[in-house]
Amino acid sequence: MESKDETETLAQLTTEVAKLGFDQINFTLLRGMSKSYENAYVYSNHAKEWMHRYESQSYWEIDPIFNHSLQRKSPLVWNADTFETRRQRHLYEEANIYGIYAGITLPLGSMGAAGMLTCVTDSASGKTILNDGVAALPQLTLLRDVAFDSLSRFIFPDATSEVPKLSRREKECLQWHAQGKTSWEIGSILSISEACVNYHFNKIRTKFNVTQRHQAVIKAIMLGLISA
Repeated sequence: MESKDETETLAQLTTEVAKLGFDQINFTLLRGMSKSYENAYVYSNHAKEWMHRYESQSYWEIDPIFNHSLQRKSPLVWNADTFETRRQRHLYEEANIYGIYAGITLPLGSMGAAGMLTCVTDSASGKTILNDGVAALPQLTLLRDVAFDSLSRFIFPDATSEVPKLSRREKECLQWHAQGKTSWEIGSILSISEACVNYHFNKIRTKFNVTQRHQAVIKAIMLGLISA
């Protein structure tokens, strides 16, 4: 998976997964071996509404797929039967609205990291994936490994990377976001408006050349600009 930048790597990953018959993907990488989803690097082509719902409701706490990726190294082929408790079934039913019915998840544990590559099908029956998903395991495993290796160059810059120059306020915003604070909460803590906080984050994303706040936080931690 030769690529010049992060965007190209993710586009190639999405294309290759689609060739194997999957409609959606989710690539999640947790900082170090942390089990906190809040500061994770997440790339997904799920609907934005679903991603917002998943994060705002802290669904990762009950998600059997996410928790499998933290505890196991083996792939998980999943469907409706994987969601056993009442809360998990409610999560699954909500996910169905956004075309998420069945799939296969490959943890990053074997790569010495915490996270997962999840490939999803919108097949309501979820039966085909049980067979085709296993058949595609060798290709998916290779894609996971190559994607992790390629994306690590962009997610975790090395010591020779140019360190962005951040203002004191930008560092404060990043530090509080790393602790799970929302824009409104950060504004209250720093005695500035929520719009001002969002303005600082727009500048931060530009300086780090990323699209998500979590990506900026991870890079800032790796560069020693803020503490974990």
